[in-house]
Amino acid sequence: MISVFGIFVPALILPGPDFVAVVRSSMTRGTRAGLWTTLGVSICLGLYASLSLLGLSAVLVKYQWLAWAVRLFTSVFATSVTSTTPVWLMAVMIGLVFAAALTWYSIASVFMSSAPVRRRFTRARHWIERAAGVVFVGIGGRIFWDARAPGL
Repeated sequence: MISVFGIFVPALILPGPDFVAVVRSSMTRGTRAGLWTTLGVSICLGLYASLSLLGLSAVLVKYQWLAWAVRLFTSVFATSVTSTTPVWLMAVMIGLVFAAALTWYSIASVFMSSAPVRRRFTRARHWIERAAGVVFVGIGGRIFWDARAPGL
């Protein structure tokens, strides 16, 4: 379990699409919106962990459009679970994924929606919104390319 979270926690903390969504929501609409986004992201991460631990990665292989979202996450969990892994341990792992995501993104949301950060954001919003748009378009392009040419 330590090896799983040795990979998951740094991956969680590194900025990615989930982090961008939480930060954007927090900075543009405030703490409450950021925390709702955090809850949604955390629930989805728990769902991804559940899919992986329950061996549903075969479904992801069949449906490539779903696989892009869980590729790294699934591999981390799938390599850590064997046929002898107790169900209670898998449940603990899913709970820890949810709790870690909820904690990290809640902290990010509260910080990013604070008055000093939002004041600075207001001054730079135009450029931040453009950068976030470029990131999301890049991610979308990568997903499109991967779905178009699996295995490359």
